Amino acid sequence: MGSLFRYISDAIATTARMGSCVLCNSESQLFPIECAIDTDEWTIESDYSENLCTECIRRTPLRRFLVRPGERIVQQFVNQQFPRGTLAPDERVGKMVSICDEYRRTPTFPLFLQGEDWPHCCGDFCEYLGFPESYERSIQLGREMQCWEGDFDELYGDITLEPESLHEVCIFRCLTCDARMFTWQCT
Repeated sequence: MGSLFRYISDAIATTARMGSCVLCNSESQLFPIECAIDTDEWTIESDYSENLCTECIRRTPLRRFLVRPGERIVQQFVNQQFPRGTLAPDERVGKMVSICDEYRRTPTFPLFLQGEDWPHCCGDFCEYLGFPESYERSIQLGREMQCWEGDFDELYGDITLEPESLHEVCIFRCLTCDARMFTWQCT
């Protein structure tokens, strides 16, 4: 689990580019995030992706961040971890809000060309670890690691995991059981 962002490994978070944050103008690491920002100086009326510093991501009201596709399954996470009757209703809601808060504030580092499909395991979203370091390693992933979308051989047949760009393959880790999995959204 990352120290800056729960669902982004620190090794990836430290690769963020340096620049000037559009909200506070501080020179710092900037992270891509889906948000709608409304300040005294300018307003973005539609969905927008912006590069913000960690402090602005943490202090911006949650309603400014776009609802992410994965949030629709958070209730299932809580039900999986805490069967009905084991938590008071307000505690269940608190758990769901906490997961959604972390997830919505997670930078959009993984490249999801075909729509966001963030893996989850053991009642929580997985941590994004990055992409394969080489095409040789990418080919090995198809044989060594679980494909999030299902059985790799059934999905892709004789195709080897050779993407046009290594960024099409995203590697994730379960925060609880340490299972590793990958996604491949090819062009």
